[in-house]
Parts: sequence; structure tokens; C-alpha cells
Amino acid sequence: MSWGLLFLAAAGLQAQTAEIFRGQVQEIVRKTRLKIGPVRIYPVLKFSHLSWVSNIFGYSNTLAQMSDLVITPSPELKANIVFRNMLILSFTENPEYHFYLKNPGYRGFTNSYNAEARALLFNRAIISGRYENLTNRYLGYQELDRVIEYTNESYSAQMLSQSSRGTSLRIEARFSRLSYEDVLTESGQISPRLNREEKSGYTEFGYRIFSATHVFLRGTYSEYDFLRQESDWRTSRAIEVTAGLQFPGTSVIRGSFAMGFKKFIPKESGVKGFAGLIGNASLQFRLENFGVLQLGFNRNNNFSLTREFLYYFENSVNGRLTFRLAGSLYIRLGGQYGQYEYPEEAAEVSDPDGTSGSFRDDYIQLSGGFVIRFTPTFGIGLSYQTWLRDSRLFGGNYRGNLVTIDIVQSF
Repeated sequence: MSWGLLFLAAAGLQAQTAEIFRGQVQEIVRKTRLKIGPVRIYPVLKFSHLSWVSNIFGYSNTLAQMSDLVITPSPELKANIVFRNMLILSFTENPEYHFYLKNPGYRGFTNSYNAEARALLFNRAIISGRYENLTNRYLGYQELDRVIEYTNESYSAQMLSQSSRGTSLRIEARFSRLSYEDVLTESGQISPRLNREEKSGYTEFGYRIFSATHVFLRGTYSEYDFLRQESDWRTSRAIEVTAGLQFPGTSVIRGSFAMGFKKFIPKESGVKGFAGLIGNASLQFRLENFGVLQLGFNRNNNFSLTREFLYYFENSVNGRLTFRLAGSLYIRLGGQYGQYEYPEEAAEVSDPDGTSGSFRDDYIQLSGGFVIRFTPTFGIGLSYQTWLRDSRLFGGNYRGNLVTIDIVQSF
């Protein structure tokens, strides 16, 4: 009896894992725009930024706001080779040019590329290996008044297996080398203090509960090794356990929701870490005959650029409603509220009133605009955003505005 159950479970595992891989192959075939021999090519022309901003540093601290027209064309080329529904070789190239109309010193090229191999092993597991070299620029860094160029070179390996009943197992290991550079700043290089190497791995168990909706449990371990001598005190590690739901892209509810516990442990005994609740969500509700409601939140820590703090804790919620006003005209309204919490550290830190302790900055962002839909999957619109940051850390309120041309590919 036990051998029969084991055989049935193995057969189900084989069928479902192979089906997932075939779906990946079919997606590549569907998106193919040009074929040269065995190479299937899929080009995409997009823009990372196409906007006018009143302050290119966003809602971060700046004494002299700089407005500008920012245009970043971002053409992407994907090439895939498929061998007998058993092996997929992929390569992606994504150059960008950052154009500033009034501030030519910020102009420049960046380039990102990756290579990946995915194999179906004995019809029971999908094994993949990936190399990625990602270079990007932040329009404005959320802590200080500077534009940041960021490079992430990473190697990763993953294994995925899923049964016909929806039970899945995913394991991943990753090594990353991250480097940061200030772009055209007169106050000296600050961002390289975040240069580091990261080693991480996670194991995730999943189970299908309704149709294609999955519940998952994930355990993650990470190490952060800072490379500059003056930043060595930032070296730390973290342990996370999270659980949540993943909703399919074909239902009324789409996206994911996760909550969990994280313990962040600095190497230096005198530097304060934390242990507590973390979470994130990105959910989309399609309201019949009305529109789309998007909701999200984030609660986690990020490494800080400031000299006194190892990290800050971000708590934020956001939402956006898109609805049809008339014909092909859609209206978009949204907002975001967030907090940056800087916990008290071992370093000497003082509030503006001269007392030591923690800091908290609050910010709010509101947006509104419209989209004209030309096809079921393409539209062009215009949106306006305004933000305010009340910064206790820097002792001031910072405002900004943004006008963006939106290219929308889903409704």
C-alpha cells in the first residue's frame, strides 16, 4: 500500500513539474518576434523615466531643489534557445541612457544583462542557474540629496518541484556583490560606504488551497559583509521566517501577501539590532464593471547612508484606483504614506533639541492622472504627483512635484 502511494505521488510530481516547464517554453514561443536559427528574440522598447520633476532628489533632504526634464529610454532584448522542451538558455540585454535637459552632468549610459540556464531534470524538478549584472540609477535617494548609481553582480542557483496537488518545494542560494557611487556630487563620495557582499539562501514550501491560490512558508538566512574599512562595523546577518498567500494572475485578486518574523544581528556587540515583525503585500483587485484597485504595504529594514545609523526601518502603505470614466478614458488616483524610523544606536547621535535617542521621518505622496486606452494591452497617459517629507533627522520639510508620461501595458 505504501509503495502504491509513493508511486502515485511521484507520478503527480513528475506531471506537474513538467507542465510548469512546458508553460515557460510556451511563453517564450508566444513572445517570439524574430527567429534566427534556434534563437528566439523578443525586443521591447520602454522608458524607465519620462517625466518632469521639481526636485530630481525626490523627497530626500536637499537645500537647493533642482527641477529638470528626465528621460530614460530603456530598450530590452531577450534571446532564448529551447532544446526539446528540456533545456532553456536565456540572455537579456538592457542598456539605458539617462538624459537630463538642464543638468548635463547627470547624463550617462548604464547597462544591465543576465544569462540563465533552466533544465527539466527527470521530469521532477526544474534546475536553474543565473548570472546577473545589473546597473541602474536612482532618480533620487530617499535619505540624502544625491543621485546614486548602483551595480549588483550576482550568481544564483535554484531548484523547483511541484506536485499535481499543488505542493511545491523551492530552494535558492545566491551570492551578490553590490557597489554604489554618487553621481556628480560636490560633497564627496558617501554611497560607497554601502559597498558589500551578500550571501543568502532560502527554502520555501508551498501548497495550493483554492484553484491556483497558494499558501507558502519561507525561511531565509543572509549575511552582509561590508567591504570598506570604515564600514566594517556594519557587517551583519539576518534570519527571517515568513508565511503568506500568492494569488494567480487570472483571478479577481492578484499578487501576494506575506508576514513574518526577522532577527537582524550586527557583528559589533555595541551596535543595536532588532527582532520583530516584517511584512509586505502587493495586491490587485479587479472590480467588475468599475476598475482596478491596487493596495500594498512594506515593513522591513534598509541599510542607511547616514554615518550614525546602521539601518532605518521603513513602514509604508500605498494604494491606487484606476477606473473608466468614459469610452477609452481611464482615471487614476493614488497615494502613499510612510515612516522612516531610525533606532537609537551605539554611535553618538543627538536630536535637534540636543537629546539623544531615535528619530522618525514621515512622508506622504498623492497622485492623480488619466490614461487613454488604444488597445486592450496598451495605453498612454499623464499623471501628477506631489510629496511632502517632514524630516526630524534633517530638521526641515521637503516638498516636490512630478509630472510623468505613463505608458501602460495592462488594464
